[in-house]
Amino acid sequence: MEHTLKTIKYLLCLRESLATIFPKQSNELINEFTDYEILYLTKYGKRPRYKFNFLEESLLVEDLKVFLLNNIDFLEETVGLHESHILIDSLQPLGKSGLTSSKVLLEGMIKSGTFSILTEQSKQHQYTWKEDPETGDKLLVDMTENRIVKRVPANTSTKELKKIMDGVSKISLISSTAAQVRDLGRSVSSGVKAAGEIAGNAGKAILQGAKKVGTSAAAVGKFAVSKIGTANLGYAALAAALMYGGYKLYKSKFSQSVRACSKYTGEEKIKCKKKIQADAIRSQIYDLKVSMIACNKTASPNNCKLIITNKITKLQKKLTDLSV
Repeated sequence: MEHTLKTIKYLLCLRESLATIFPKQSNELINEFTDYEILYLTKYGKRPRYKFNFLEESLLVEDLKVFLLNNIDFLEETVGLHESHILIDSLQPLGKSGLTSSKVLLEGMIKSGTFSILTEQSKQHQYTWKEDPETGDKLLVDMTENRIVKRVPANTSTKELKKIMDGVSKISLISSTAAQVRDLGRSVSSGVKAAGEIAGNAGKAILQGAKKVGTSAAAVGKFAVSKIGTANLGYAALAAALMYGGYKLYKSKFSQSVRACSKYTGEEKIKCKKKIQADAIRSQIYDLKVSMIACNKTASPNNCKLIITNKITKLQKKLTDLSV
């Protein structure tokens, strides 16, 4: 679950990075692009022909990990070495689990409860062998669901026990993935409805793509190639890491201080929370301003700085709205 949340947070930052570079498509990039399209655009500088390709999405996530590892010196200066490795290790493809970093669809899934359901489904089952105290038989136990999956004679060899466990684990994973794929159409549909904002072409395209995944796993929903960009957008991935680091700092500062407001009630409590939030945002802005120097090491320093500057502007507006 923690890996899933880190991936979503990073991809939200990546969407925001790309939206700054391509302002005319900002709404599409934030709300309508699938994660596969976002990752493909980042690597190749153009939109793919298909909205869905779960196999290639997995490969693109691995490519992104390699890219970030190759720029670990950059990340160490800005995000911090420990946090950078945690982020890289956490990144995973969301599509095959029926999840998304599309802001509107994600909000819809959270409101409708399907986000919680899908993250529960995506947990891989854990198995262990136990011994029946009465018969001595070996029992394969699903620890996730606390149930006995298989019983074998007590004299079964260690090699055979491992083979049985590996086989059951593989079947369970395939079945779980298939169930998620079947449910994906309903989940996305529910998310679109709850969001109440993109029940038009974008939502229908994603829903139709999701419904076809079971019969066309390689690629779904033929799509016209976009004219967006041709340049290497690796700097957008690095700028997204800077924003991710700034957000982590904000959450850390806010979480550490919010307990101080528990002694207040009513208007005083609201004022206290606003002040803490404002202080956390100021720390986030400062971190981004300092980190922005590292943009000089990217392939496109000006665009990288533009992304961070745009984020700072948004945060400064939040400060103004808080009026603290």
